[in-house]
Amino acid sequence: MGAAQLGGADARYRRRRPARRHRRQRPPDLPDAGRGHRPDPGGTLRRLQRRFPVCDLRLAAPLWIARSTAMTHSSPSGLEIRPLTMADLPAALRLSTQAGWNQLDADWRRLLALWPDNCLAGCIDGRLVATATLATYGAKLGWVGMILVDEDYRHRGFGGAMVDAIVARADALDLEAVGLDATEMGQPVYARRGFRAVGPINRWRGRVERRPAGQDCPLVSPTDWPQVLRLDLMASCVPRGMLLEALAAETGAVARVMYDSGRAAAFGLVRPGRTAAHIGPVVGESSRFVAALMTALVGDAAALCDAGMAGAGRAAFVDVPAGSPLERWLADNGFAIDRRLVRMLRSESAVAVFCQAHTFAAAGFELG
Repeated sequence: MGAAQLGGADARYRRRRPARRHRRQRPPDLPDAGRGHRPDPGGTLRRLQRRFPVCDLRLAAPLWIARSTAMTHSSPSGLEIRPLTMADLPAALRLSTQAGWNQLDADWRRLLALWPDNCLAGCIDGRLVATATLATYGAKLGWVGMILVDEDYRHRGFGGAMVDAIVARADALDLEAVGLDATEMGQPVYARRGFRAVGPINRWRGRVERRPAGQDCPLVSPTDWPQVLRLDLMASCVPRGMLLEALAAETGAVARVMYDSGRAAAFGLVRPGRTAAHIGPVVGESSRFVAALMTALVGDAAALCDAGMAGAGRAAFVDVPAGSPLERWLADNGFAIDRRLVRMLRSESAVAVFCQAHTFAAAGFELG
């Protein structure tokens, strides 16, 4: 049989072959976040997915398939880098505790629940020895965090390998800007990878005591969220709706709002921590509103300490951009700078990372 006949037979076969139908793959449900190891009976995160389908999740969707073994690779240093999983969380918590950080299991679970494709594990012989995460806020901003290396495996280039891997993930998402909060030791590592300093940010620490909240700063209710998210978008310049609602839904967290003439004028949140309560984010139209709100949040932090949910030191942390009007309030109320970091940005664009006139405290070094 000649080649022409073979081609004709093959063509007839192709005509008879039914067309392949391409079905869009559906990304998996997010894992449960917060509330310890208990499931999420109310479907909080599924509701958030439906409420914020574009602002926070659309960037994760193209990459969820990459959580297959095809994504696993080894760096030149021999470090195997793969997706972080729920099974890794005890080992990840060990690393953050070893570094003296304030994270709880709930903080790791939240990162993995909200951004499952942007959490990486670095392993040696199957043992988790390094981590990196990337929080994304729409197409505008990604925030690098949780760059951790086991103290027994430091000075081998593992930290740099994790940074390279998470920055590559950010590049794949084509974000306008990528930011992080760097220690003095970490700044040269990030500078070599194109990050530039945009301003200091300091962690303040203070002893907290019970204080009356007052009627002007009620707890955030479901009906308050539209106004709260409007205010937060004005302050942060990025859509953080899923993060804020997930934070507020966690066990022990307290979210408060202050109104002025019928509109939300200040919003803040306090949550448990391993060594201290964490106050943040805090946003507001002016320092006058934020001062009253902070008084209430400090009282909530003291309640967390009394409940054994924030370490034994009766303390709270607040991460504040240098130059914020909140610094004076903190100093007047017994807080002092505990750590000094620098906010860095990897972008040539003029995107506003945070509108500091209205952002009084960050959500956390790993969240921006």
